[in-house]
Amino acid sequence: MDAKVRAMIMLIEEDADSFARRAEMYYKKRPKLMKLVEEFYRVYRALAERYDHTTGQLCQADRTMAECEPHRPEMPHRYEHCSEKISKLESELSCAQEEIRCLNSVVLIETTKNRRYQALMEQVESVGLNPKCIASSVRDLQDENTKLRQICKEDRDDKEALFKKLESMEQLLDKNVVLESSLPTEQRS
Repeated sequence: MDAKVRAMIMLIEEDADSFARRAEMYYKKRPKLMKLVEEFYRVYRALAERYDHTTGQLCQADRTMAECEPHRPEMPHRYEHCSEKISKLESELSCAQEEIRCLNSVVLIETTKNRRYQALMEQVESVGLNPKCIASSVRDLQDENTKLRQICKEDRDDKEALFKKLESMEQLLDKNVVLESSLPTEQRS
């Protein structure tokens, strides 16, 4: 069980350098993680069944011994070994239950991530991109974004140049009006 838990942690904790890489890793590793969780759950169920079976056998043995030899005193040393096994099994079961709770949390988190991932993949598909090639699609979008930013910058620069020309033309018009008003009336026509 420890090996399975370590394998799950290794799958979960592996990091990626970009969102696209993380999405791709998650897409590939989710089935492995789900398989490990299912195997872990089967081991837990087998352990719980062994515990239930052993407890039932001990109870049956106690009843049988009490029926066969009602006057014989109990033999504590004989039950000490069983008691130790039961304690060990109870301890293992308790650990397994705690690990199951932790794994349920991990599964819940991964399920939530999977839902978000699926929603993201639907959005990616809705804009015409291939989710399996998301990294190249992201690079294409980044390139297109860079080009559009450059075009916007050029348009802004052109707009500023036009505003400067407009301001200089308005100043020239103002000067022209002042000059015309300073001329005698007969020269204006």
